[in-house]
Parts: sequence; C-alpha cells; structure tokens
Amino acid sequence: MRQEPSPSLLFSGQFDLPADRSRVWQAVTDPDVLSACINHCERVDRLSDEDYEAVFSFRIGPVRKSLTAKLRIADIDAPAHYQLTTVLEAGRVGAVSGCADVSLENTSAGCRLGYSATAELSGWFSRLNQTFLQGAVDRYMSRFFKRLIAEIDATSG
Repeated sequence: MRQEPSPSLLFSGQFDLPADRSRVWQAVTDPDVLSACINHCERVDRLSDEDYEAVFSFRIGPVRKSLTAKLRIADIDAPAHYQLTTVLEAGRVGAVSGCADVSLENTSAGCRLGYSATAELSGWFSRLNQTFLQGAVDRYMSRFFKRLIAEIDATSG
C-alpha cells in the first residue's frame, strides 16, 4: 500500500506582550500558564526541565476524546530563544508532529515574541483542507496570546 506524503503546515508570527522578556519567558515555560492559555488543554505536566506532557480534551456531540501530546524544549538560550517540538499521536485518527522556533526580544513597551513553526500531519488530520487548517491555527494563536496577556497581567500585580 502506497503511503501518501504527510502535508506540512507552515506558520509564523509575532506578538507584542506588555511585560519584560524575563517575565514572558517565565510564563511560556510555566505548565499552569500554558494549560490556561492553550485551547482545549486540560493540563500540562512538567516531566523534566525540557520535557512536558499536555492532555487535550475534545467533545464532538456526545463523544469526548482525550489526547496526550509530548512537548520538548531544546536549544534553550533563556530568556531569548528556545525550540519546541511536539508529538501528538491519535491512533487511527493520525498524528501531528511539529517544531517551532520561539524568540523573545525586549521592546520599549515590553517584549516581542516571535515564532516560526512547521507541523507534519498524517492520517485523518492530513485530509483536512490547508486553508481551513491555516485559519484554525491563526485563531488558536490569537486566542493563546490573548490568554497569555491576561495571565501575565493577573500575576504582575
């Protein structure tokens, strides 16, 4: 049986955050903050300084499904840069693996967080329309950063 190549999804962006780079670094490596900011995330557990596990929960009608993703940060240059790799395997549904370069730089108003990422999709995930996926990624990233700003504001008082 011929295996179709898994499609790649490329995305990047930058967001200005109202906190200094050290505070943003602390937030984006804190499991509690991450679980509050990532859509559909029930929890993030720190397994080691570099390894995390995230549990996601989805509901489609009466069916609820939980999926676990493995996250690893590498090439750490705190508080300026790290690389995040993610692997989520969903059995027969497929898998998603990704890699993101994340950079933080001080600005006069706080910190600019930039990211450049790729995701490889297989199984059912690979059949989704690329335009739909790109729109979903853009919405999720926007939501993530709005929640991150709220988390930073809540703990900066």
